[in-house]
Amino acid sequence: MFFNDLEIETKDNAFYLTYENKPILSANGKSEIKHHSQELIEFIRSDLERCGKLNLKNGKLNFDFQFCGYAIFSDQKEILEDIDQYKIWEEAIKVSPIYDFSLIQIYNGPPYEMEQLNRLMPAREIFSLKLGKKNLDTITEYVWGVYYAQNYGGGAGTFIKDEDFIKTDLSRTIFEIFDTLSPEKKAAVMGLFNIIGRKSFLLPLGLVSEWYDLSTYTSAVLGLADNFYVYHQEDDQFDNKLYQDFYNEIQKNGNIALIYSRLENKIEKEIRGGETKILEFKETFCLDVKKQTKEKWIELSVLKTIAGFLNSEGGKLLIGISDQKQILGVDKEIDKLFKNKDKLLLHLKNILKTNFGEKVYAYVNSSFHMIRNKDILIVECKKSNEPIWLNGKEFYVRTNPATDKLDGPNLVSYIKERFNQ
Repeated sequence: MFFNDLEIETKDNAFYLTYENKPILSANGKSEIKHHSQELIEFIRSDLERCGKLNLKNGKLNFDFQFCGYAIFSDQKEILEDIDQYKIWEEAIKVSPIYDFSLIQIYNGPPYEMEQLNRLMPAREIFSLKLGKKNLDTITEYVWGVYYAQNYGGGAGTFIKDEDFIKTDLSRTIFEIFDTLSPEKKAAVMGLFNIIGRKSFLLPLGLVSEWYDLSTYTSAVLGLADNFYVYHQEDDQFDNKLYQDFYNEIQKNGNIALIYSRLENKIEKEIRGGETKILEFKETFCLDVKKQTKEKWIELSVLKTIAGFLNSEGGKLLIGISDQKQILGVDKEIDKLFKNKDKLLLHLKNILKTNFGEKVYAYVNSSFHMIRNKDILIVECKKSNEPIWLNGKEFYVRTNPATDKLDGPNLVSYIKERFNQ
């Protein structure tokens, strides 16, 4: 069969890749190829065309180990979303900077050392801006130290053991950059890290984070470590055909990873952008996470935000997201205080009626959205056509990115201008 023999089916708000009504499984057969993004599943399906004729065995596709969307998604499901596997990868990622060949040249003297340096410098300059020059210099010293210790028993640089580097702020900083990415972006980074022989973690991280363009990435990978041997032959001859093939392969893989990484959850993109005039995060709906008790003041804060959105340009409240953009979900709060999601939505509807009146229903829509296997509550608010008062006496508006109470002349002026009253 070929890629176009596969179909996409919808079930439980998710999209499945199927064949003859049976779900396709990931490369190791552990997970179904399903996602809340139809666009991502469509990309996985269409990208399988590069693999030619496909064989299906025990629900898994034979893709001849081509770097493709199916392979990236398989890693995402089998490694990133498997707690035990992710812990193993976490250790590897945390130590990877001191083995990163994008920070050193292994050739000694012209012309190859200069060619290697010229290919790697644009990416290094970006790393210096993102990580800080002092930090990058320190990591580079470690890379030299580890390289010389492994190959010559010592020499240049500063040697550091894996277990010691993992404890440093540098290791934590780089891992946190990776860890804050969406699952799709993480999977794309890991896929590229593997496909380039784990010679650099920073290069895939920089590409997927869009610190630089695909051309900068491709040129740098061509200059990594001993990659020159691919197209610089032993007799000092340059093989143009090998060079072109290698270049095209690197760029093709980088482009696949970029496309895949951009098909992340729309809500996650908004979360990464942070709070704005039309977007706010709340960790909980009414649960005090420290005392584990239901608190009116937390609930009141939610109502103030809703009022601010209604009286301004509208907006979206995401409940289950911390101020630090962590996706926490409201699952524990539901279990503890409401027992199920429907009862939480009913409670929200009741307090909207109590505090604003039924007229507010026309402007507010509430729903749950699952991100990283956690439910968040989304309260979408339209721009109101009339002033919305909290408890009939307090008036709130959104200012970028906060909710403020108006009174006195400021209140009169705002209502007159906003509602023509």
